[in-house]
Amino acid sequence: MRLSKRAAALAALTGLPAALGMSWAWAHGEYGQPVAVRLAQDYAASPAGRAASGCPAQELTATGVHPPQTNGNRLRRRLAGTEVEMSRLSVRLEGPDGPCLLTVTLRHGPDGWRVRRLQRTAG
Repeated sequence: MRLSKRAAALAALTGLPAALGMSWAWAHGEYGQPVAVRLAQDYAASPAGRAASGCPAQELTATGVHPPQTNGNRLRRRLAGTEVEMSRLSVRLEGPDGPCLLTVTLRHGPDGWRVRRLQRTAG
């Protein structure tokens, strides 16, 4: 099946803005730092983390990562040949019942993410 010139032009004109819109949305979308968040959750759930925080054993959910980083920023850093990971992150964790709010501060070094501080925070 062969498209006419008019149909091909129409497909190109509608497809290009859609592709640009999707790539713009991806570039401005937040990268959730899954490795750092998982490390923060694992540390907070460990016996050492529970002892430091005073929180009971429960599943903690990440409710925020600061500072946020976009996919486009990571792509720009990779293309520039600089370090893609941010040097410091804070992950906010919350228990299902709400009384246990934690902030885990992580640093990124040559050997990956490391927990630097765990503190209980006010709601």
